[in-house]
Formats: sequence, C-alpha cells, structure tokens
Amino acid sequence: MAARALGPEAYAPISVLWSAVFLVTATIWIPVEQEVARLVGARAARGEGARPVARAGARAAIEIGAPGVALVALVAILG
Repeated sequence: MAARALGPEAYAPISVLWSAVFLVTATIWIPVEQEVARLVGARAARGEGARPVARAGARAAIEIGAPGVALVALVAILG
C-alpha cells in the first residue's frame, strides 16, 4: 500500500531500510536468539537457572545493536 501511495521514487528509501533490517535480523539476531535458547535449554535440563544466559544474551544484543543504532542516527543527522 505504501509503495502505491508514495510512488517508486519516494518509496525507494523505505525499501532499502526494510531490506537492511531483514538482512541484519537474518544474519545477526536470529543466531544470537538460537544460541541463547540452546543454552537456556541445556541449563534447564541440568536444573540450573537461565539468568546468567539471559544476562549474557542481553549484553551481546546491546553490544551488537548499539553500533547499528549509532550508525542509523549518524546517517539521519548527516543526510
């Protein structure tokens, strides 16, 4: 709907953004999520809590995501 309403030229940046988000999600976030789920499952099988894994997963997500957010903000400011 947006492509029809905006037209090809105005919709192009939205299309690029969607492609970039999809690419980052597929290549970075899904493997992190899978690893955290695997580790939580292994700890649950041993009767251990998931808090250390959740904490490490959150830290990894922040460390991976913060540069991306900074880059997007920089691009938005510069141009």
